Amino acid sequence: MEIELRGISKHFGSVRANHNINLNIKPGQVLGLLGENGAGKSTLMNILSGLYAPDGGQILVDGTEVKFTGPGESIAQGIGMALMEDYQPGRTENLHDYLIPTIGDVPQFDHVIVEVADEEGPYGAKGLGEHVLIPTAPAILNAIRHATGAAIYDLPATPDKVSAA
Repeated sequence: MEIELRGISKHFGSVRANHNINLNIKPGQVLGLLGENGAGKSTLMNILSGLYAPDGGQILVDGTEVKFTGPGESIAQGIGMALMEDYQPGRTENLHDYLIPTIGDVPQFDHVIVEVADEEGPYGAKGLGEHVLIPTAPAILNAIRHATGAAIYDLPATPDKVSAA
């Protein structure tokens, strides 16, 4: 899946959080978005995840413009985000800031299963997305290991844990 953001802008009152952001994420690419506090990283990702609507610009998934009205719609498209902070019960107070998706976040849809012979399975028909299921955390950790040589075994993979590995 290719994701493209074109000219994304977002304001909160007089505060400009994002201005004319362009970003292209190719299939199989793992993106780490870095910047100073207040640079608009979370706002941009909240727009991509459907939590915020952009004031301007377009989001394209595989070349088709989409307008997410909630996180369930972006999840249904296969878009997800990893937590960037480590949550430690009793020591970290920011878990309430995160929306952890559940089946209730997936919008209603009609589905049709077409029975086609397939050598990968005994019965032909596959569940929706079965061919493309990849465990997300292992995929991210493998990408980090291949890119940096750091083997991470303790999640989430925060910058200090990657540096220590």
